[in-house]
Amino acid sequence: MSQSAGGRSLADEIQMFSQLFHVIYFRFTGSLIYKPLKPFRMKKIMPILLAYLARLLLVLSAGCKKKIDKFPDVSSLCSIRWISTPTTEGANDTLRFSYDNYGNPTTISRLETIDDPYSSYKDYTFWYDHERRLTDLIGTSVLPVTSGNGFDNWDKFYYTGGRVTLDSLFAFGIIDGTRPKGFGNGIPRLVRVSHYEYDARGRINRVRDVGEAGGYTTDQTFTYNGDDNLVKIMQVGYYSLSNPPYDTTIMQFSGYDNKINVDRTHPIWQFLDRNYSVNNRFIADVYNEACLPTVISHRSGSSAGILKRLQELGFLELDDPLTIHYSYELPGQGSGHGY
Repeated sequence: MSQSAGGRSLADEIQMFSQLFHVIYFRFTGSLIYKPLKPFRMKKIMPILLAYLARLLLVLSAGCKKKIDKFPDVSSLCSIRWISTPTTEGANDTLRFSYDNYGNPTTISRLETIDDPYSSYKDYTFWYDHERRLTDLIGTSVLPVTSGNGFDNWDKFYYTGGRVTLDSLFAFGIIDGTRPKGFGNGIPRLVRVSHYEYDARGRINRVRDVGEAGGYTTDQTFTYNGDDNLVKIMQVGYYSLSNPPYDTTIMQFSGYDNKINVDRTHPIWQFLDRNYSVNNRFIADVYNEACLPTVISHRSGSSAGILKRLQELGFLELDDPLTIHYSYELPGQGSGHGY
């Protein structure tokens, strides 16, 4: 029987197509019982189904001769609902993701707070403008974000031509309505300003992070390979903008799987991670029927993507194993079927 390069038979591909159809059908109808779709719903579903049908035809025609490692992007149908990992204290560190009616993240909250009064772990709140563009990312010790309470860090994003080109990061202040306010004299502490540039495909390809008061600065450039995966970041460091570079670091990446990158479940995760790779930079222990990773352990190799970003933000210890739960749902109707 014909097989794809990943070892799946044609029967496996057909079964995956069937599972994918049910995922998409439920996403757009909210029903697990099949009935003919109205034309406007079918118009939304057909492009994804046709993409997977094209994959089946490639498998039939290529057999074992051609590597077929691209999956249709169904990530927009799926949302991260929670991520859980054991901690060094033996408890579970669990994050819950909430979304608005448009599918944009609104909060990331901790369900079980680690028993450590000096912990830097925090909850995050996402704010948007009237065009549904991300404008603020606020890290606080409690939810909801309330004027007069304190914040740990606050990113404010500014746009040019529909893309974020400037990000100002403030640290440790008071929430004053929709703006950060500093302690004492009221001037918020600006600790970093990031300048973003993009390639023709809308991926971040250069970031300049300028430190507090024009101090320590890094200039990063991003390189993708022919499989659309990030393979290199070149970082040049400066003690200040007025000094020549003192250090150049080249970070190279490999070890990608052939499944769908967890970052692709939402463009905000891609932006925050500064990574638009098609695939994951690890081999997960378990994937779901949408080809997204669900169980990742040390056996999986180095974690990356939003998982790494969450760790940097002080969310996760990324102990072994890490479990991701997704759902596909209709906007405004709460959690749909999960897996």
